[in-house]
Amino acid sequence: MAEKENLQVVQSAFERLGAQDAEGFMALLSDDVEWATPGPPDVLPFAGTHRGPRAVAAWFTQLNELEDVQRFQPTDFLAQGDKVVVLGESRVRVRATDRVIDDHWFHVYTVHEGKITRFREAYDTAAEVAAHQQGQCGTAGAGPSSRSPAAARPMPPSTS
Repeated sequence: MAEKENLQVVQSAFERLGAQDAEGFMALLSDDVEWATPGPPDVLPFAGTHRGPRAVAAWFTQLNELEDVQRFQPTDFLAQGDKVVVLGESRVRVRATDRVIDDHWFHVYTVHEGKITRFREAYDTAAEVAAHQQGQCGTAGAGPSSRSPAAARPMPPSTS
């Protein structure tokens, strides 16, 4: 697929998530998609590498149970070859601690034959960890933290 089509696939993923269209979003993932989020899994249970659409749906479910996304805004979409990079910013509230994280992030998607085959992201994991830990006060992070495609980081798992 050409860069323009790969860009359209990723933009469509963001649109579908923003519209709470879990089924439409999941249809854009390959059967062997690899979805990776950094961080220590003992503090951030959603961190790690998740394989397959069901694991991605479970990732979204766990993330949404732990965090309330107040803002999730992609600012730039860049494509080269089979890669699409998305830059963005977010504000999330950690439900257990009520701490807020303002963050800048980037996602790297690999697209093959119209499907997302790989997702990697980077964000301020130190701020994320601090916000999830008990016994600290205030707003976490001098910068950013939150991830994943969507205007309000919704769903899945509405997979059939």
